[in-house]
Amino acid sequence: MSADKNFKKNLPQNNNRCENFEENYAKHFEPNVKQYLPVIIKLLKQSKSEFFADSGLTWVDFLVSEYFDSINGHAPELLKNYPELLEHSKKIHSLQNLQKYLGSRPTTPW
Repeated sequence: MSADKNFKKNLPQNNNRCENFEENYAKHFEPNVKQYLPVIIKLLKQSKSEFFADSGLTWVDFLVSEYFDSINGHAPELLKNYPELLEHSKKIHSLQNLQKYLGSRPTTPW
């Protein structure tokens, strides 16, 4: 496990949910990444546009981009084998209408 040390620190500490963090990370999170990220990439590649929907940019693109940005910020090693998702996120972040907002918003762990 090589997740960012701040990842555990930023998780809610209610009810000892982080008690076995390293074990749960390796047992559940990493295998799920390997199982489901290829499915998400397949959906992106099947689209007739450069976004998830054939018709073009939708809220799904923003959701997926934000989700994987968060993962990449805390555990970048998980996405190293999925460059398509990182490229998709870069594409979303480069949208002209988002540039002003993205440049001025505060950085937060979540």
